[in-house]
Amino acid sequence: MGLVWDKTPSSRAGTNTTITMSAASQATANFGSQTYQIRVATSGQPAFLQIGNSPTATSSSMLVGTNVVDYFQVTPGQAAAVLQAGTAGSIRRVPGPPACAPSKSLPEAFLSKEFDSNERS
Repeated sequence: MGLVWDKTPSSRAGTNTTITMSAASQATANFGSQTYQIRVATSGQPAFLQIGNSPTATSSSMLVGTNVVDYFQVTPGQAAAVLQAGTAGSIRRVPGPPACAPSKSLPEAFLSKEFDSNERS
């Protein structure tokens, strides 16, 4: 009997929003009615990120490091706000799947694989 893991869930690509960060918190537009996950990517500068209803990012918000891509679960109608943590840089936000929330956490999704008992690594 083989060991079976669920297949990796996928996300549909959505509209890209690029924000040039500064010393003041900047928020995205509210997420669409079918947005349950966003992908956040930083470039050469770290950023403070706050997700919520009318969010304001501060130096106490979650820190997203330099050259990081991460996924966050959101609720439709929320927004994301960013604040530079270093010098000015940019951050991108892309909505995730429009129809349903992810069924498992991201680390589990990366480990998911289906194989039969004869397969060797």
